[in-house]
Amino acid sequence: VGSVFRAERPQKGRYRQFTQCDIDVIGDESDFAELELILATSEALSQIGFSGFTVRINDRRILNGVVEYCGYDKNEFEMVFITIDKLDKIGLDGIEKELMEKSVNRPSSVKLMSFLRNVSSGLNDDLFTLLPNEVNKNVIDELKQIIKSVKVQSNGSYQIVFDPTLVRGMGYYTGPVFEIEDKDFPSSIAGGGRYDNMIGKYFGKKIPACGFSIGFERIMTLLEERGLSIATNEEKRVVIFDVNSVSANFALTFAKEVRSGDGIVSTQKRRKNVKKQLDDLVKLGYTSFCLLDSESSKVEFRPIK
Repeated sequence: VGSVFRAERPQKGRYRQFTQCDIDVIGDESDFAELELILATSEALSQIGFSGFTVRINDRRILNGVVEYCGYDKNEFEMVFITIDKLDKIGLDGIEKELMEKSVNRPSSVKLMSFLRNVSSGLNDDLFTLLPNEVNKNVIDELKQIIKSVKVQSNGSYQIVFDPTLVRGMGYYTGPVFEIEDKDFPSSIAGGGRYDNMIGKYFGKKIPACGFSIGFERIMTLLEERGLSIATNEEKRVVIFDVNSVSANFALTFAKEVRSGDGIVSTQKRRKNVKKQLDDLVKLGYTSFCLLDSESSKVEFRPIK
């Protein structure tokens, strides 16, 4: 978990500085690494209240095969990928316009647009059948196996779909790439992929690696909008004290003593509207409270009703 910085136009869920919760598998070149990462990330989201989200998956080698089939020169591959990556923002017409402006290879752009329109039409349930022969069959089989295994493990609590238009903008990806989408958020809430060549640049040898990261701010935005609280086995209690008759030090010391046992204990000043205060605490997952209005009387925790 750490801070990440990028050039960005600030908007909902997209910041120039944000917190990324990352998980990686280093040294495993098998597709089992991708499978474990997808399952672990999906399970983490499920544990904090998410369901019905969609995992989109593709492979950079599939993209290479498609672009090669269209006839682009290798020095144009990255430009084509960056353009396709904008599909959600500018649509098919925008992609076509940009390709025609940036590439001298018009026939290749026409061919690619035909492929993209077929993929986006929604008329074909099995998008693998649209892939050209230039795509390595072993790559397709590996991706199909990942999808099959995730479907079995998910028990229908979330979906995984093959999306041949998924790029993920980072040029260092070398194999499978994946993102998680939620219907209530305009962009992905998690993303990752395989990057076998990155670490090796610093060690002089190939070191296989694969990672998946969750956007912390995006997750928190959705949780707050839905009024969801993170599930926990620990009881959450709160000490509310009257500032007119109880000192902050007394309240904090009392809370510290209670906290030495099990569970989570917070301290709050008493508001004028105690009922509203308790209602807000329930939304945050608190189950009981005690009201300190004297430093001499004995108090007990009561359920928040």
